[in-house]
Amino acid sequence: MAACALGLLSRFDNRWCPCSAYLLWPMPHGIAQKPMARPRLVLLLMILVGVGSILTYCSVFLPPTTTTINPGGSGSSDYGFPLPWKVDNILYCSPLHPQACPSPIYSSDYDWIAFTGDVLFYAFLGYCLLVGYSRLSGRKLAG
Repeated sequence: MAACALGLLSRFDNRWCPCSAYLLWPMPHGIAQKPMARPRLVLLLMILVGVGSILTYCSVFLPPTTTTINPGGSGSSDYGFPLPWKVDNILYCSPLHPQACPSPIYSSDYDWIAFTGDVLFYAFLGYCLLVGYSRLSGRKLAG
């Protein structure tokens, strides 16, 4: 196993080297080992998640999905599509919030679970578009 740690055995006999065979025990002769994931599929998923992250971030610049203004001098606006993941809070001058009288107080809250849901939504939408395009054009999808 010392030769395996040095990478010497993995070039010659991957049956005994767990670092090259993805296993912790020797495999008998005649059984072919395959890598765990396909590199093109992993690359496709990484690209889809990256594009989904960009689209999710850009969805903040759309008009707010909901806006609430309370009579007590506070209000909030939710941003993000399809799940609102950014909330802008504002405190107006009122007897309940005297510290906001010189100028309104703004704060933002972020819901990272909803952000992840939006990223997965856009990645799934992109994957569906790619599968539909590949079926219409007759091309095989990566993976």
